[in-house]
Amino acid sequence: MTLPFLIDDETWRVIQPLLAAAHSGPERVDDRRVLSGICHVLMTGSPWAALPSAYGPPTTIYNRYVRWKDRPVWRKMVRAIEAAGTAPDVATALAQNRRRRAST
Repeated sequence: MTLPFLIDDETWRVIQPLLAAAHSGPERVDDRRVLSGICHVLMTGSPWAALPSAYGPPTTIYNRYVRWKDRPVWRKMVRAIEAAGTAPDVATALAQNRRRRAST
């Protein structure tokens, strides 16, 4: 199953440097794919376990969400997307759903 990235090229150019700067350690799976998976869950309200496989393992997507949501990088991503005006729906989803619970 192939799904389009929910993070378009222009928005990714804004976000990618923030994620790269926040990362240390071994190489991770594709941040853009993971962030698209997070956005899919936040925008559709679907359970993490029902995430389409094209975004990667639901556990990976959820764990990354948990690590990012309360760190400065999350707020920086939201602010950068809002300032760029490239993806208001993504910025809204990220801003309004920072506290989404694992139970969904």
